[in-house]
Amino acid sequence: LLTASEVKFAHEDQQLVISTEPSGTGNTNDVLVDLKKINIGDFMPFVLKDPKLEGAMTGNVMISDPFHNLMVDFETRLDRFYFENDSIGILKLKGNYTAASGNVAVNIISDNDPYNFTADMAYKAGDSTDNQLKGTINVAHSNIHILQRYLSTIFSDMNGNASGQLKISGRAQSQEVIGRVTLNDAAGTIE
Repeated sequence: LLTASEVKFAHEDQQLVISTEPSGTGNTNDVLVDLKKINIGDFMPFVLKDPKLEGAMTGNVMISDPFHNLMVDFETRLDRFYFENDSIGILKLKGNYTAASGNVAVNIISDNDPYNFTADMAYKAGDSTDNQLKGTINVAHSNIHILQRYLSTIFSDMNGNASGQLKISGRAQSQEVIGRVTLNDAAGTIE
């Protein structure tokens, strides 16, 4: 039985507080983690080396039944979020993870000028079909410069705005992206 009462780790303005409470699903304790301005650039390279992600995370994480049927629910906010050195702004993230199935679901909201988008993504680790990865990305007058890295073999000096919807499906190693996007004031150089 894991028990903690406001175990606090702090460094400058970053703070992580861990507590427990009786579980609503079992006879153990759930773990509550309160995050304040945690620099994700410090630990993301251990989880995901590419693409480069940076920002300050604040929010709550609840780890239910950690020793038997681990489930994680989170609701966080990333301030000063950078994706591959592009300043996105504020991201709001909400989602969950279930260890038994390996399923992850995430909702992302970026209500920033010039990166305005929402995304709903689901990943089923145990699914060996083309339904392993599913998601929808809605962009609304969002800057296309962020795509430069991925289209650099075809285009350079990309700028402009996009609006529309993209659907992502397939397996983690081979995704399919389909949708309709309208470009406004777009420019680029064909390589």
